Amino acid sequence: MVSLGVILAGMVVVAVAFGSPRHRLATLVNRSSAAPRFAGASSTPQHISFTYGGETRTYWLYTPASSGPSRALVVDLPGSGFPNEDVPYWEQLSDQDGFLVAFPEPKKGWGDPAEKPYVGGVIDDVVARAGADPSRVYLTGGSAGGTEAYAVACSPTGAKVAAVGGIFAAIVTPAPGPSGIAQACSPPHPLTIVEVHGTADSFVPYDGRPCQVSKDSGKMVCLPSQLELMQFWAKVDGCDPTPTSTQSGKLRVDVWQSCQSGTGVQLNSVAGADHNISAVTVDGVTPYARIWAFFKAHGAAAVKFEARIVSGRVLGRGARRKLVLVLDANLPSRAAVTLRRASTTVASHTFTMAAGKRTLSLVVRRSAKQGSYVLRVALRDSSGAVLNLTRTVRVPG
Repeated sequence: MVSLGVILAGMVVVAVAFGSPRHRLATLVNRSSAAPRFAGASSTPQHISFTYGGETRTYWLYTPASSGPSRALVVDLPGSGFPNEDVPYWEQLSDQDGFLVAFPEPKKGWGDPAEKPYVGGVIDDVVARAGADPSRVYLTGGSAGGTEAYAVACSPTGAKVAAVGGIFAAIVTPAPGPSGIAQACSPPHPLTIVEVHGTADSFVPYDGRPCQVSKDSGKMVCLPSQLELMQFWAKVDGCDPTPTSTQSGKLRVDVWQSCQSGTGVQLNSVAGADHNISAVTVDGVTPYARIWAFFKAHGAAAVKFEARIVSGRVLGRGARRKLVLVLDANLPSRAAVTLRRASTTVASHTFTMAAGKRTLSLVVRRSAKQGSYVLRVALRDSSGAVLNLTRTVRVPG
């Protein structure tokens, strides 16, 4: 793993803020379509290009040979690009249990505010392209990637995620204590959280660091302890305030239970371990395996169905008029679209939609008169949840 060279919400790099040596994210490698095939892997990662925000973005997608028609998705935010040391571990676990793994590629490094919604774009693309289960999307990463995973969970994009797993990760806050964490993090719904961290981590200290003014930005930056962070997540999830604890050799496991929506919070503390994977691998069990086991134990998230009308216009004239509608829904759904005025319907159709932004087009009847009409969209997801959206649309003559 690379060190924690990230910027959160316009704050300075953690390492610089607290006086540690400056580290830079490694340049992403292997951008060609010929991805490495790790020993024993059942498949080869694909380099996927897709359009996001009006430009071409990329990520790597691993689809195991044993994957089924409906499958979980692990999104790993590698701190050091692709391939990195996360990759073979996640591929092995993927082959074992049949889930998909996506490795997004940041343009400017994790910490750029634009990258959080981009991660959501990757999730939407894998759901649409590969049939990933949108209720079982798990976000993970180590060091810089793990900190970005928490940042994504704390943003509106967190609505697309069921769980987050961090390895020596953190949340940088503008003030100390619970209030500072709450200022930095507003998760849109309860999330399963699991963290693996060494108690002797020399770069992201287990016990945090006191607040101080950054020399780079002049802003106050604080680094909460791992216990403070897990207590925050336990409160968000409505868990019991006191965890159950077990100790096995140098590994202590704290679990907050009785949480909302089937979520859970777990902190794996490895005594004397520093900031590297081998140090937090205990009894032959890697942190990746611990994270995946906790994800599996807490199943799918109760993801709130959300959708919006991005745009709706009637184009053309006379008999060639068409209603062009752009919808954005976070779950696959059926959309019943009507355009009407009073009791007169001039366009209607029902569409089956994948998650994400979709452009729909339907013919406006020749008899439609010029004027303002009400566009109604009734969406229903697979659980039966219904959303009704409306917008006024002008029909030309």
